[in-house]
Amino acid sequence: RPATRGPKFSWDLDKPPHHPAAPPARHFFQGESLARALEVAISRRDPWVSGGKDKAAIEWSSVNGEAISENTYSIEIALEQHSASKRGARLRLIVARNDQELAQMVKVEARNLAALAPRLLRNIAPPLSMGTLFLPDRHRRTGQNRRIPVYTTRPLPDSVHAGIGRSGQMVAYSSSTRLLSLSTTNAIKAKVLELCLRSYDQHDRTAMPPPDLQRGTLRLALRSASSVEPVITGCPFLWDHLDPVALLHRLTGFDWTDADRLMPLLPPDHGVLRDTLVEVLGKPTARAWAKDYAVALEKGRYKPHHRFTLEDLARLRESLGR
Repeated sequence: RPATRGPKFSWDLDKPPHHPAAPPARHFFQGESLARALEVAISRRDPWVSGGKDKAAIEWSSVNGEAISENTYSIEIALEQHSASKRGARLRLIVARNDQELAQMVKVEARNLAALAPRLLRNIAPPLSMGTLFLPDRHRRTGQNRRIPVYTTRPLPDSVHAGIGRSGQMVAYSSSTRLLSLSTTNAIKAKVLELCLRSYDQHDRTAMPPPDLQRGTLRLALRSASSVEPVITGCPFLWDHLDPVALLHRLTGFDWTDADRLMPLLPPDHGVLRDTLVEVLGKPTARAWAKDYAVALEKGRYKPHHRFTLEDLARLRESLGR
């Protein structure tokens, strides 16, 4: 059989964008080293990068990869593969920033996303496959070769980083910083609150914490001037050892950070919490959770938050019925 020509590669992997307030990330390898490792994996058809079993035998004629975001532990790459017959595949690659502690974070994130997917079917992109990139040492030093974990997911909606602006409003870091309205900000908060509640598993006592602004695991899809949807891009750790009371206490006291600014997850209108609890749990369970939370506060198990006081909790219980 005559040898087939490999695909034509095109890469843009240097200096990927990151959250404006994120701390500088240390680069453990060059973009050209990452590109070469990807070319080798694609050319030899490593199973994790095939784009699915039905695409494993396709002869790709071109492959384009762009690093679309990075954070302190991973690099996110949009990968497009095309065949001569115009058949294509699009994948999202998450590559660990090193082969040590950050590699472990990426492996844990992949497991977390797989666990969360059944709970958040429409909102989480679970790993399609996981593999390893081999990066030989550029100076051919003994023992300095690296094996970097990587996992693939389906592509995510186009999105931008989120931040905190003035007067309790979020901003979208698009081509120019866009201040979102209070109503849009509160709608984003309500959706994230809903996702965190839906992510709770009473059997293993875990839940997804609110995704991180500075790590970019919360981004925003700008649908229109008045429609902005949160996009969950990762989950490097789970809240664990949770009962419903502990989950409620963490959510009502959670603050996002963006440089030196803080923003509570809980919207100012606490009716949003009531409506979200009823939507996710049903009124009887929501009532039971609120009662148990009140008992835990009365017994001193937790201290009330200054933004969600005993009076606020009493009003929540009243709205749910005794």
